[in-house]
Amino acid sequence: MKQLLAFILLNSCISVQAQNCDCLTAVKSLEKAYEANLASYQHQVVEYDRKYDYQVHKKAINEIAKRITATKDCIGLVAKYQSFFRDEHLFIAYKEGYYPYQSVTDTLSIKQAFAKEERLSNPPDYESIDKRIEGRWYFQDASFAVDIIPHAGINSEWAAILVTDNPPFWFRGQIKMELMRDAESHLNALYWRNSRSPKYFNVSINDSILELGKQFKFYRTKEKALFAKSKLSDTLSFKQLSEKTTYLRIPDFDGSLGDTIDSLVENNLTAIQQSPNLIIDVRNNGGGSDRSFRALLPLIFQNRIIPDPYTASVWVSPENLHYYDSTKYEYAETAADSAEGVAYVAALQKQAGKFEPILFSTDTLDFTYDYPQKIGIITNRKCASTTEGLVLLANESKKVIQFGENTSGTVSYGDWREIFLPGLPIWVSCTTKKMTFFNGKDIEQIGVEPKVKLNPEQENTWIEQVQYELEH
Repeated sequence: MKQLLAFILLNSCISVQAQNCDCLTAVKSLEKAYEANLASYQHQVVEYDRKYDYQVHKKAINEIAKRITATKDCIGLVAKYQSFFRDEHLFIAYKEGYYPYQSVTDTLSIKQAFAKEERLSNPPDYESIDKRIEGRWYFQDASFAVDIIPHAGINSEWAAILVTDNPPFWFRGQIKMELMRDAESHLNALYWRNSRSPKYFNVSINDSILELGKQFKFYRTKEKALFAKSKLSDTLSFKQLSEKTTYLRIPDFDGSLGDTIDSLVENNLTAIQQSPNLIIDVRNNGGGSDRSFRALLPLIFQNRIIPDPYTASVWVSPENLHYYDSTKYEYAETAADSAEGVAYVAALQKQAGKFEPILFSTDTLDFTYDYPQKIGIITNRKCASTTEGLVLLANESKKVIQFGENTSGTVSYGDWREIFLPGLPIWVSCTTKKMTFFNGKDIEQIGVEPKVKLNPEQENTWIEQVQYELEH
């Protein structure tokens, strides 16, 4: 009987539609875990001396949590709490097996899982709060549209509801986004992804474009959304654009692509070296492994000795130390690897209660190439993590000019681990490392700024613009 009662209490919030959620307990559990273990908390709150600001944010979150009874609202509040930290590796995910499908190809199960959610109707006449916000908006690839209407909720003043069915994940009238103003009247949004994991964004509205941070855009007309829709290839490729300029498209630095990228460069090295200009297009490249961009470095640099773009430092809390100890053999393939893992954990133990010492290093290339003489690297807001490390590093070369728009700003923290919250069907990430950059910059949520900025609404012409700039 006691076991049955414990099971019922533990699962009191398990359904997203549940109305008996103890949100305050879940949120306080998260706060305690982050304050003890989160690298970005130690960096931004403790080292930057922002404890007062954090306490104000925390108090406001807890006051809202006291009023929440629905699990979905509580999950949304968790995202709002996370938003205090400029840490793009913080996210929310659902526990394994929570949703009754294993793959996005299982469309029938997905439909059955999400078709039951609450739906709102768009009233023909409603009392407007702000016409600049309200009305119809089309997503950046024109794949769906929402109507933003006044809707008073725990996390919202407005709701963005789907105009039409967009199966298998979404159906007409469901809430795709909740918008609200903060205490300083800044507009923010809680955006629900297909998986129903929420993300909290700052919102800006300019020239009939509604932007969620640097990740998503909505347009007032379908025509504008279709015009702005990216035609960028997601395939690794090489092109000879002219006698003067060659082009490498590298959409991913996943560790499994290292040999493929090496081969792409090697197979086209003669053409690259016979042209004075090279364009390296890393737009939409979310990162991966440093190993995968190794073949580009001899083309980019003139000097063989180059700095590492950043160094990582673990926040050594007891729980983080246990995490590293429990995973020290995870990637070990040899006895030497295992010994190295044991030695690393032993070194961490000596730094208990603080960050590891910051130690910068350099790398020595075996060789470099004189040609190409000029390299244009094209970036956009979807360049993240390892890709940003490459761009930071490449900008130290006199050969390189960065074009486009700021990168994502998703590189300052990493090596996350899971934290489960009592009574909620989710887990949250907790970053354990901070990155310190060799140039001293802080780019989290800011990104690496290009030397030559290009209009993001004309992104489909960027290759031609960069080619012209390099050749003239």
